[in-house]
Amino acid sequence: MDDTTEKKKTLLKYLDVIKRVEDIFAKIAMNRFIVNDPFASIAEKIYVDGPQFLEYITTHRGQELRLAKNAVDTAVLALGIAQAMGLADFTIATLLLGSLLHDVGMFCIPQSILTTKDLAKVDQRYILTHPIHGYNVILKELRYHNRIALVALQHHEHWNGTGYPQGLSGTAMTLESRIVAIGDAFAAMTTPRSYRPAMTGHQAMNQLVDVMNSQFDPDILKVFVAFMGIYPRGSLVRLNTGAIARVIDQTDMPLQPCIRMLTYPSGEVCTKEEELDLTEELFITGEAEDKDIV
Repeated sequence: MDDTTEKKKTLLKYLDVIKRVEDIFAKIAMNRFIVNDPFASIAEKIYVDGPQFLEYITTHRGQELRLAKNAVDTAVLALGIAQAMGLADFTIATLLLGSLLHDVGMFCIPQSILTTKDLAKVDQRYILTHPIHGYNVILKELRYHNRIALVALQHHEHWNGTGYPQGLSGTAMTLESRIVAIGDAFAAMTTPRSYRPAMTGHQAMNQLVDVMNSQFDPDILKVFVAFMGIYPRGSLVRLNTGAIARVIDQTDMPLQPCIRMLTYPSGEVCTKEEELDLTEELFITGEAEDKDIV
């Protein structure tokens, strides 16, 4: 099986997981009966295939099924952080379920607020209640244990105590909540919203680093940066030769990821994809855009 066919199969798996999450979310939104542990099989799927989905977080940016995509992307990112930290499978299982359900409280917010293009007209009191709604839904309706529900309750708390809804700080938040906060923020920034376009992976990473010591657990964020790279998987980059490439994996050198060549220095599209590790002689000079590939 060639590489292109394998990538298409992986993308279809990724989209299928998002659709499965969306189907369950639709039932929750309509207050329809949900069987016990409906996300268990999805969490298992992400545990197995999640590392292959990383590239699609930043390259598949459609706003359709936004909450479901954010849930899956957050779970994939949280899994990567947890594995890089060497966390036990029991903790990872809790983390994946918490990631998938962290924004379920949004279904208690009026749809008109979630789709508005004018944030100035939004009553922020509605938005600030969604972690509490999510906690109650997870604990009382879906009947998951408290550790999973706390992820929904705490994922908007900040390391310095300026978050909501309880104003917790530092390690008063659970470990899972601190991990999900980072994954959720990156997933949200790289997905378009009704009021703004999506950031690139590189832009989102820079913004996370800017608030490293205030909003997020700095030790976990350092793990995330090392795991994802300054130019995360899926990033389009321009090289010092003028060629354009896509980042496909990270190495021990944050600024020297593994890349897949897309164009030659002349600008001509590569007839055969070549994967390379960057060196001191071949390096990234900045981001590129889809329009740069003729």
